Amino acid sequence: MVFLKVDLIKSSLYTLLFTLILAIFVWNLFPATLLFTVQKSFFVALDIFLIILGALIFLEITRQLQSLDTLVRLIESLSSDIRISTILLAWVMVNFIEGIAGFGTPGAIVGPILVTLGIPPISAAAAVLVGNSTGGAFGAVGTPTRIGFSSLVNPDLLVNAGIYGLVGTLMPIGILWIVSSSYKSKSKFILPALPFALAAGFSHSLFAYFATFFGQELPTIIASVLSFIFLLILVKLNFLLPSNYFPIKSLHSKNIKTSINYRLFLPYIFLIFALVIGKFLLSNLSITIPLLNHKLSLFNPGLIFILVSFFYLKKIPVSQFKSIVSQSFHQSKNSFLVVFIVSIVVQIMIESASNSNNYASMISYFSKIFTNQYLPVTVPFLGAFGSFITGSITVSNLLFGQSTFTAASLLDLPVNKILASQLIGAALGNMIAIADMVAAETVLKLHNHESILIKKIFPVLFLSLITLSMFTLFSLIF
Repeated sequence: MVFLKVDLIKSSLYTLLFTLILAIFVWNLFPATLLFTVQKSFFVALDIFLIILGALIFLEITRQLQSLDTLVRLIESLSSDIRISTILLAWVMVNFIEGIAGFGTPGAIVGPILVTLGIPPISAAAAVLVGNSTGGAFGAVGTPTRIGFSSLVNPDLLVNAGIYGLVGTLMPIGILWIVSSSYKSKSKFILPALPFALAAGFSHSLFAYFATFFGQELPTIIASVLSFIFLLILVKLNFLLPSNYFPIKSLHSKNIKTSINYRLFLPYIFLIFALVIGKFLLSNLSITIPLLNHKLSLFNPGLIFILVSFFYLKKIPVSQFKSIVSQSFHQSKNSFLVVFIVSIVVQIMIESASNSNNYASMISYFSKIFTNQYLPVTVPFLGAFGSFITGSITVSNLLFGQSTFTAASLLDLPVNKILASQLIGAALGNMIAIADMVAAETVLKLHNHESILIKKIFPVLFLSLITLSMFTLFSLIF
């Protein structure tokens, strides 16, 4: 995918073929085990497919109702300083959309908005990619942990991820640094805006930490809403704002304050309440599928997205709603295929201990590579690498979660802290996730700019990963 420019689906198929050859001719896996891996992987992919499908339907309906546009215009109208608007959009707005949908959606929505403010397309793409980082650990309504870690998830892991997620405090500064490349004096652009940037990064990260006590589905959504309110207060009080002024180049939002209909925010409020109620009422309920011995949880955020969308069906023509569903299905199917294929690979690696040669599982052999005293420092980079090559925090966790768990157990390290560090590392690696870069490039009409984007983003990514590694090591020592 990286060197031969092979697309993600084909790369996944080649990987599956290679894994099957190993499983059949080297490990001599039992046929029943292979069938089990396919069955389990299908339901994992179906679960995530419903989330993506529901999220896309919901986002498109809110766009048709002008709820999303109203929210964006409100953010733009708060300040005519390009730095304030950029942080609100590339950090708060990106995280809000990531919390709801994820999977490249934030960049596709917010990137073009930044361009309308006068930010060059390549800087706009890089800014939204940096913003779409630590919040992704609990993005898409908790999918990276809910699907990626599956049975490994527990409250202690989530709380530790919230603590390590405080590295997100640095992200708005990274966004400013990227956007500053369009201005003559970087220091005049960045330094006066540092207090507001730090307030934006820390408030979101802190709210997300406290939200982890209530589960994995809502931290990013709740943190985005509360952080936005907090930053709105700062703007209204003119507190921690830059002393100098860099105006946005498009002030179409300057005169819309009186035209904002706050009732259009109701779909988002309704959605949050529905997710909270659904989590507490349906989390422990499931349906057993006959013959397959598989339990389907009745709580799937995607179904709640669709349910909330149906409440607004009367405001949209039926033909248009069908078109939205069809388009969303078309956009979701590739994600289903990729997750299905990669899940089979991961399940084969995990279940490969069931073989006629009495070999240990593939995961066991793989985990030995990095089972050493440097694991606390290297595990964030492992997670980031997984997101880079797979284009997904969720798939990164699917690939490396079990092996990290095994390695940490063998080294007698706190498993939940190590897994939490890998999760936040994967979220940071999402800055250069290939699939997300392609999504951002597509909507901004950029082509084959991956190397340029990586060059712009890599300093922010590297410093963030180093900070996370030191943070992880410090937490284990003290």
